[in-house]
Amino acid sequence: MAAGANVHVQGLYFRSYDDVNNYDSPVPNKFLGRTFALIFKTKLNETYATKPINYLKPRTTTNDVGYAGDCRDMVLDIQTQLQSFPGRPIDEVKVACDCEAEVSQKTDAFFFTNCNVSFTGDRVQGQQNLLMVLTEECLEGCTPQITGLDLKVDILEVSEIQSSDANSWECSNRGKCDYDTGMCHCYDGYYGHNCNNNHKLV
Repeated sequence: MAAGANVHVQGLYFRSYDDVNNYDSPVPNKFLGRTFALIFKTKLNETYATKPINYLKPRTTTNDVGYAGDCRDMVLDIQTQLQSFPGRPIDEVKVACDCEAEVSQKTDAFFFTNCNVSFTGDRVQGQQNLLMVLTEECLEGCTPQITGLDLKVDILEVSEIQSSDANSWECSNRGKCDYDTGMCHCYDGYYGHNCNNNHKLV
């Protein structure tokens, strides 16, 4: 991708269902530590589901706005799971989450989580299908098995935050795809997973 080109960024927004919490509670949110999953669909209509992703862990200490969930593990978990699909259709993503409280009264808060997923890898250049989020409890007989999240109705959102100005042509228009293996066979002078690199002439 050319230097300075925009990558595709998607936003995930979660909000708990009518969950009013007192700041003094050591576990302020009833779905801290529960699990959900993400689904990624390639432009060849291949569908991949992540392993269960842990929602926020409760912090053990208070801050200026009381207790809130700890984002760090969830950020790393989302990144790791999206980059761990068989065949690595996503070679790199960057994830950033904001996990804070919106003050509605003097001592109460609704909790929400907002994450941005940036598709920064060579294999995910250009516009991608929007991620899908699995939040319904599904245990015995399910893959993946998730404990689910009790979310406020219509407040789970997946949206485009930034569109990509890179092309997403098959094999970068510099090769042909072998649909049996999913690999690109690059034309002379080009190489890489999607033929987006060229050999410099000397």
